[in-house]
Amino acid sequence: MNLSLVTSFIVSGVLILMLGWMTLGVSYNSKDIVLSQAKQSNKMDVSQIISYDFPKIGYSGDIDIDSLIVTAKSNKIAFFSNIDNSADNSIEKIIWEFTNREVTSTANPNDFILARTIDGVETEITLGVTEFRINYYDELGSQVPLSFPLSVADINSIRQIEVELVIESADQLKLRSSSPENYVRTAWIKRFTPRNLPTNL
Repeated sequence: MNLSLVTSFIVSGVLILMLGWMTLGVSYNSKDIVLSQAKQSNKMDVSQIISYDFPKIGYSGDIDIDSLIVTAKSNKIAFFSNIDNSADNSIEKIIWEFTNREVTSTANPNDFILARTIDGVETEITLGVTEFRINYYDELGSQVPLSFPLSVADINSIRQIEVELVIESADQLKLRSSSPENYVRTAWIKRFTPRNLPTNL
């Protein structure tokens, strides 16, 4: 066989393989960007609701509330507040809970329902939340959270509340079918100092 013909076949094959890998890489990067943007959007949506609710813990206008925070766990908090700032100063019970109920609308086995409940009406947040943890502090700026389970005295001494949130993409980002599971992750963490807690007045 002609040596130049063999050489041309080899060169052509290498170029085709390079083009294939380049195309695959571009596709992978494009999907990565799309999934990352979607997760950033989901993170903003969830964090905005949290940032609306948590500073209002204990907000009651002119009405006295005996117990501002009634439940304080790592995956759940329940508190009272005039959350909608209604003119009649009506007080609602708000519950945030990271449940063990799986999100069935995605292929990701790691995401679970984050529930926000106001006076018994639950809203399911199914935006890829894989981690949701609440830490409680009894001193401003403390680096050591209160230990669980919290006693009534611990709950009454809470001054700051920190929320850790991790969201993953609904679909895997895989370069090849044999690649390990890889979900696009984005994290958010924020500490709140609700001004209506007795120790913060």
